[in-house]
This record gives sequence, structure tokens and C-alpha cells, in this order.
Amino acid sequence: MVKSGKFKCEDFSRENMPVLLLLAQVGHMYKWYVGNLMKDTQMKPGQAGILVILQMMGPMSQRELADRVHITPPSVNVAVQKLEKLGYVRKEQDEKDQRMTKIHLTDSGEKTIENMHDIIQRTEDTLLKNMSTEEKILCRRLLLQMSDNLFQEKAFREMPCKSPFEQ
Repeated sequence: MVKSGKFKCEDFSRENMPVLLLLAQVGHMYKWYVGNLMKDTQMKPGQAGILVILQMMGPMSQRELADRVHITPPSVNVAVQKLEKLGYVRKEQDEKDQRMTKIHLTDSGEKTIENMHDIIQRTEDTLLKNMSTEEKILCRRLLLQMSDNLFQEKAFREMPCKSPFEQ
């Protein structure tokens, strides 16, 4: 752990690396690994995340989707266009408010998510390899606590996005 205001080489040994850098490193490695496993789907991990959110929560507007996946509406628009070209989602006018368009998961999108379960399981098995059941439970609890801690910060309260776990 870095104690002073200066970084030194010894600060970056495996035992002393700041949690922030460890999380960034694991996140970067995870994205590469999953991206490599997903090559055949023609999607990026974030696009698969959009499909999962739609499966879990049902049809929603692009704005609602942006809030759930924590990316800007223009980025969601690009992702939705790609998913639409692949036949995984479709846009429909909202029955209650004709001015609003909702993004719906297609049957093809549902099948793709089913295939993603294998990739998710393989990735989780790799990430949690050599951990006991107790360590896996603790890892999940600690990551959820970190997420909760960030969402409780004032900066997050002012963001338009929501926790993906909120209804």
C-alpha cells in the first residue's frame, strides 16, 4: 500500500499493489479474455451486457438502458444499432407512449444469451480457480460492498445512472 505521496518501484510488488490498480488490471485482463471467447458472436462484452439487462428487466428505452449499463446514450445507440443488425434486438414504439421507442430482445438474442452462459461460466471458473467456497463467497461480498460504497458517494448520487440491481 502506498503510504507517502510518491510512488516507488517497491510499491508495485504483488503484495503492495494498490487495490485500485489490481482492480484495473483484473478488469483489463477479464475484458480481453471474454472478448477472445466471444469472437464468434460478433459482439463485444458490453453489447452482451445489454442483452442480459434486456433479458433480466424486459424492454426499455435507450435512455433507461444507458442508465442500467452506465454508458452514455450515444454509446448505447451505437451498440443497439449493431445488435439490431445482428438480429438480437428490435425497436418498437411503446404501446402507452407512441413518442417513446423501446428496445426488445429477439428470439435470436435470447438464444445468443443462452450461448453466453457457457462463456460466463468458463470465465467465472477461470477467475475463481483455486479459491475455496468461502473465498468465492467473500470475493463476491467484497465486490458488492465496493459497488455499494461507490454508489453511496455523492458523485454517484448525482449521476443519472442507477445501480444495475435497482428496480
